[in-house]
Amino acid sequence: MRLLRWNGASWTLEIVGKGAYSSVGFDPLGTLHISYGPSDATGMAVTHWNGAAWETVLVDTESPRWITDLKFDPAGKPSVSYGTPTAMKLARKL
Repeated sequence: MRLLRWNGASWTLEIVGKGAYSSVGFDPLGTLHISYGPSDATGMAVTHWNGAAWETVLVDTESPRWITDLKFDPAGKPSVSYGTPTAMKLARKL
């Protein structure tokens, strides 16, 4: 996955990872998060920019087969819905 980021003077291209079925969102503090299925079929992942690097958490070992949908509650905790071959799922950070 590729991301263009404005550094104040020009656009820079970043490679975030390899995957599909992505959804992007910003938490209440403006931090970018991406939910996606990694291309190595390891499961369902959510990554965010921590100010220095991309930090990724695997939230399920079953990979999504449809577009993911990433949302945030008022406290900034992410939730992501996604479909796998066996079920529709919802992952939420508690």
